[in-house]
Amino acid sequence: MIKNKVLAKGIIKCIVLLVFAAGSLLLSLWIGDSMAILFNSVLDKYLNYTESMMYLWASALDRIFFLIFLILLIISVVKIIKHKRLKKSAAQIVFISLFAVINIAFLIAVMSFQASDIKTVDSISVKSYVDIHRVFDVSYDDESYREQTNYGNICSEIPVNYEIQQATDEYSVFTSCIRITDNSLLSEYYEELKERGKDCKVKDLTAPQLKDISADTGYYWSYNNTLNIVIVKKDVIYKIYLLGEPVNKDMMVEELNEL
Repeated sequence: MIKNKVLAKGIIKCIVLLVFAAGSLLLSLWIGDSMAILFNSVLDKYLNYTESMMYLWASALDRIFFLIFLILLIISVVKIIKHKRLKKSAAQIVFISLFAVINIAFLIAVMSFQASDIKTVDSISVKSYVDIHRVFDVSYDDESYREQTNYGNICSEIPVNYEIQQATDEYSVFTSCIRITDNSLLSEYYEELKERGKDCKVKDLTAPQLKDISADTGYYWSYNNTLNIVIVKKDVIYKIYLLGEPVNKDMMVEELNEL
């Protein structure tokens, strides 16, 4: 009877270790996949360095915990096979506690960074953006109209980073503005954006088109009733997204020229 109880406790201990080993491995893979999705730009090491390092360390530590729990599991299984009595393991309690504390701390830190990462205001306070009222037939007293300004992280290499969102029930215009003082970084980011849109049949703006909007380089693509434009003016990259038809092309050129 006593042997059966000891065996049952040993099996339960092995199951617990197996659950924590599997959980730490799955958590490590999930954090790693999340990092690959969230931090996939050349700008991340300038704008999101702290957050990306948090994800990297959390993923690495969870893989270490997986190995530790796996080793403890193997030791427990061997002891059961050899009919050795399994004593309460202080190491097991310590590692389980550390695993829980580290992952809870990571979750709290991520939530804290996300809460303060982007400053959002419900009114436009910058001048360089494409105005929805000019490119679409949208009345200033349209009750469905809404706007929002998102200010992202900045640094010495990227001193300006914001997005203007304007929308009604029928139309949307998003203007993103990023100033990059490092020419090589600007070029690399521009090519990154272009590569992401390669499946959308990207078309380069012609020399006359660039001259009309006072841009150095740029491209666009469209599908259904959406239009995406990326242009570079000196050390600033503008990304413009428009949803709705028809677009007032003359006003569009004027708006791009004034950016």
